[in-house]
Amino acid sequence: MTDAVAQVDQLRKHGWRQGSVLPPALMDAARESASRHHPHPIEIRPDDWLIVVSHTCDVRNRGKPVNEPTVEVLVARVYGGKPDSREIHGKNSRRFHFDGEHAGSTIRLVASIHDRLPIDRLLLAQHPPDASRIVGHPGLDKSDRTIETLATWVAKRYQRQAFPDEFDNAVQQAGAKEPIDKFLSSNAKDLLGVFIDLADRKNDTTPRFHAEFRLVVKKTAVLTDWSKQKGNLEDAFEKLWESVGNVEIEVVAKTASEMTLQEIFENKFKKFDRDWISYEHDPESGPAPEG
Repeated sequence: MTDAVAQVDQLRKHGWRQGSVLPPALMDAARESASRHHPHPIEIRPDDWLIVVSHTCDVRNRGKPVNEPTVEVLVARVYGGKPDSREIHGKNSRRFHFDGEHAGSTIRLVASIHDRLPIDRLLLAQHPPDASRIVGHPGLDKSDRTIETLATWVAKRYQRQAFPDEFDNAVQQAGAKEPIDKFLSSNAKDLLGVFIDLADRKNDTTPRFHAEFRLVVKKTAVLTDWSKQKGNLEDAFEKLWESVGNVEIEVVAKTASEMTLQEIFENKFKKFDRDWISYEHDPESGPAPEG
């Protein structure tokens, strides 16, 4: 048995898995490890939570340790204020407010999608997870899904539609982004989500881009006259794109019962939210690289 395999066995005995929180004894080593993998270190404060977000199978993989040299941790910070309702349940693609337990007391936490760091996986062999800090409330509610929601929120970073510069430029030049964002915000309470399937036909066809949208309305927000509500939504959204050159738009509003998850994934629809253009608010260094 190699030393690396023995260390993996040790971290498995410690109980490390997705959602585990690094103990204070590992914080300095984690900072040092992260700085070797990422040239733009993220500040880690003494009361921050470093939460393992890598899949449990990757964290505990006993195969060749060299195949899984790092795990990804998310830096979550203690938040003293009231959570922003727009940033709970993973609804916002950049910030996530959620609860944890510290020594039995509820702690409010907030995380930024950019504050993710790769650290050496074998560091976890040195100490067990912090037993006093728990993500969510699994002890109080057996159906608590905070860890699952957190992992899904991180994964959604890679599931959004990517937009070519030419598409972005066309929207910006038409001054359409702000009105479109306003539509998304003002209708957020009624929409389960807005999804897009973008086709880039390069230079073979004019207009170059074909964007097919699905406006999915929550069951509780469907009016008695659905036909009229549907038409109003489609017309309002289409109008926002009229001034955007080189982009062809197709908009269909559906109720949540009509738009299934299977339909979304089979037709390659991806989430369309307020962060949809070029991630223009990302730091210059970008998110920490994947391990």
